[in-house]
Amino acid sequence: ADVMGEVDPNYMFQEEAPVRIAKYMDSPKVVFILREPLDRAYSQYLMSFRIGYETLHFAQALQAEEERYRTNREFTINHNSYMARGRYCEQINRFREILPKSEFLFLKFNDLIEEETCFSNYSKICSFIGLKSKPIPPDISRADNVASLARSQFISNFIHGESNVKKYIGKLIPSKHKLRIALFIDKINRSPLQGKVEDWRSSVPAEFMKTANKEVLSIQELTALDLKDWLS
Repeated sequence: ADVMGEVDPNYMFQEEAPVRIAKYMDSPKVVFILREPLDRAYSQYLMSFRIGYETLHFAQALQAEEERYRTNREFTINHNSYMARGRYCEQINRFREILPKSEFLFLKFNDLIEEETCFSNYSKICSFIGLKSKPIPPDISRADNVASLARSQFISNFIHGESNVKKYIGKLIPSKHKLRIALFIDKINRSPLQGKVEDWRSSVPAEFMKTANKEVLSIQELTALDLKDWLS
C-alpha cells in the first residue's frame, strides 16, 4: 500500500488545521518534530526580520508580542508569533482532542539534524508511518533555510512587500517566471548569519527564559522526551 504524507509546521500551530484534517481522515498518524522554544523563536525572528516583517531587536520583539496580538492579530500570528508557536503543549493537546483515534510520534528537531542521532530517528519515522522497506540514510549535509540576514533591506522589502513600482514591474514579467525570479533575487540578497548562540540568548529577558523553561518541563511530561538540554 502507498504511504502518503504532508509536511507543514503551520499545521501544528493553526487552530483550524486539525479540524480540517479530521474532515478527511479520523486517525492519521501524526509526527511532531519539536525544536527548543527559544531557538525556534529566534529562527522565526530572523526570517521575519530579513523579509521586513520585523524591525525590533529580538528582546524587544518578545516583549511586544502580546500587544501585537491585541492590535494586529492576523499579522502577528503569521509573522511575529515567537513565543506563542513554542507553546507546544496546547497545540499537541488540541490534536489529541480533535483526533482521538490518531497515533502520535514526538521527536526533537536536533536529533534529526545531528549525525549521531539522525538515522535512528529517521528510522523511527519510517517505522511509525508503516514503511516496510529498509530506510535509506538521509542526506543531512544539505541545509535549507540557513539563518541569514538581508544584504539590502530595501531589496528585501521590495520582494516581500507591496508597492506600485512592484505592481508595474510585475505586469512586465510573465506570471510563470515571477516566483522563480523573486526566489533567485531573495537568495542572492541573503548573507549568512555570523555570531554565536550566546550573543542573542544573553539578551533574552529573564521572564521569557523562565516561561520557556516552564513550558519545556510541561512538554517533557506530555511527550516523555528527555528535554534536559533545553532548559536554560
